Amino acid sequence: MPGRTLTLAGGLGAYVFDEAPTIYRPGQRGEDRSYRGPNIILIEKFPTEKTHKQHADEAARLLKEGRLLACGAWTVTDRLLEAESKEVEEGFVTGPYERTGTLRVYSQKPEDRHAGEGWLMGFVVDHPLFDENSNVALDSEGAPKCLEGGYVFKCPLPLAHGYLKDLPPQTQDAIDMLHGIKGASQILPDYAYLSSFPEDGVSDNVRGSWDYDRRESRRVGVTGSWRPSSSRVPVAARGAASGVLRRVMGDEEIAKLQTQQDRAADELAKLGKALADSTAWTIE
Repeated sequence: MPGRTLTLAGGLGAYVFDEAPTIYRPGQRGEDRSYRGPNIILIEKFPTEKTHKQHADEAARLLKEGRLLACGAWTVTDRLLEAESKEVEEGFVTGPYERTGTLRVYSQKPEDRHAGEGWLMGFVVDHPLFDENSNVALDSEGAPKCLEGGYVFKCPLPLAHGYLKDLPPQTQDAIDMLHGIKGASQILPDYAYLSSFPEDGVSDNVRGSWDYDRRESRRVGVTGSWRPSSSRVPVAARGAASGVLRRVMGDEEIAKLQTQQDRAADELAKLGKALADSTAWTIE
């Protein structure tokens, strides 16, 4: 699935896939809810020290109908870029951590906590809806709300950190959704790691830069920490969008500008020669 790098209006660098990647997403009744992921990925990260809501708003502002990369789309995109564009992929696993467009929301009900089995009930949310305080909006049942086209998936979530292969089998659906790959714990490397902080109640899923580990681990590690309203830690984000790209100007307009540029270059050359002649000295 080759692609190309280009510059969007406003000087934004982007990588564009020739074909949008497929992101696996489980259905609530066991069905396959896979979808076509974004095909336009910004190369540069958004600035750090903003809340999840601010990062999401920035993506929507800079890109028509743009959003943050969902956690599952992040894994799939990174794996594709590793094969197709190593220069672009390097940014995914270096520099600041990347906040994704996916949250984990943990149930606070005692009956939903299964400590003996290592999990508790909760939600994985793609593209959540936020209130004016940058906190995730909940409905009357305590379930998180999402933007149009987002997704809320109720499932068991791990209570503790661990390698994917060692996490409770009940949490497999959550693992698959967070990585966008069906059977992620069997497909990804043994060092694929998932951090969980259920005491936070609501956690971002942060990807990328691990300053204490190998780059390989950064590609498959997911840490669920830092509340969405937190802006006190240096976490960046990356925007993405789906759509067909068209040049801002047509061929005829571009040709006219190129002609004007050529004429201007000629005039500048003449001016430069005249200026050089005017400052020359002669002997009397």
